[in-house]
Amino acid sequence: MTARLPIERLPDWPRCMTREVAAAYLGISPSQFDAEVKGGLWPPGMWAGKRIRWDRQAIDRWLDSRDAATLPTGQVSDRRRRWAEST
Repeated sequence: MTARLPIERLPDWPRCMTREVAAAYLGISPSQFDAEVKGGLWPPGMWAGKRIRWDRQAIDRWLDSRDAATLPTGQVSDRRRRWAEST
């Protein structure tokens, strides 16, 4: 199940996110997030107790360090690639 958070909550995303929340943060499904983490597109999670969490700032830093044009073809959806190229 994808975590659906209202757009007005965007400034309040938690620092440590579950896979469902991290996927919602990126605008993808949890299964797509899993595949992209496994493929190395997103940074790996870290264990926090019995669950794996993703650091929102680590995801943001990773995105900031990448240029959409340098991402391998097929690893980013066309919709997200167009968005990244337009920013």
